[in-house]
Order: sequence, then structure tokens, then C-alpha cells
Amino acid sequence: MKAITLDKVETGMKLAQDVLTSKGQVLLKSGLELDAYYIGILNKYNIDVIVVSSEDEQREMSPEEKSALLMQIRPVKKMIFQKCIDDPMMYEMYEAIIQNALWEKWNEK
Repeated sequence: MKAITLDKVETGMKLAQDVLTSKGQVLLKSGLELDAYYIGILNKYNIDVIVVSSEDEQREMSPEEKSALLMQIRPVKKMIFQKCIDDPMMYEMYEAIIQNALWEKWNEK
């Protein structure tokens, strides 16, 4: 996966993550192959950056691999949030950071 700006988007690229509107609604689903119509939608909604599948991606993460990586990541990140994790908004932030760390760890292999 790689994040790219809209000016670098080309037809045939495949979305690796859902594209959301500014209100958090799903605009385009992950896995969608972009064509001129979908690129037009991205422009219409002023989407700056999308995440696409990179050419060198070989495989998806298995549930076992995901679980093992999460076991490494969660304790470290939970220490950072230990005093405020009960707050629903902070918990959402914690989960977003976990998912980002998971993605980064997976892609460093």
C-alpha cells in the first residue's frame, strides 16, 4: 500500500483503503479499480490523498500474522493511553493509532 496525492492517480490503480468524505461517509470502497469516472468523483469531493495497492504487494496479512503483530503493538501503545483510554474519543484515537502501527509494521517486512 502507498498513499498518493490525487494528481498522481492513474486509471487502473486499485484502492487499498476506503475513501471517506469529510463527514466520514464511505465514498469509494477499498478494492475498487479506479477509472476516469471514479477519479472525477475524487476530484468533485476534493479528496487530496488516497491509499492504493502498490505493485510490489505480494499477499494479504493472515489472521495469525495480524494477531501476532497486534500482540507486539497493543501493549506499547496502551501504555501511552493508560490514563485516558476510558474516554470514548481517546479510545477511538488509540484504535486508529493501533491500525496505523499495524500497517507500518506489516509494510516494513
